[in-house]
Amino acid sequence: MATMNGMTDVNAAREMGRQAVEQGRQAVEQGYETMRDYAEKSADMIGDVSGNLKEFVAREPWVALIAAFAVGYLVARALRRVPS
Repeated sequence: MATMNGMTDVNAAREMGRQAVEQGRQAVEQGYETMRDYAEKSADMIGDVSGNLKEFVAREPWVALIAAFAVGYLVARALRRVPS
């Protein structure tokens, strides 16, 4: 009877292990799908911003040039303050 009870415990532990592995696999698949959805949305948003930026530069080239200079100037000043 002790052997039978021991085998039941082993089988129960195996089944719990299988269930845990299956739940882990499902969680990984769900995480992958969610990450893929966010990546697609991000790519679409970047494409929209890029298109809008191109349109703005075509409409207002001088403003875009001045803005690029200002951003470069500010980044250079910020980098000078960072110790090497």
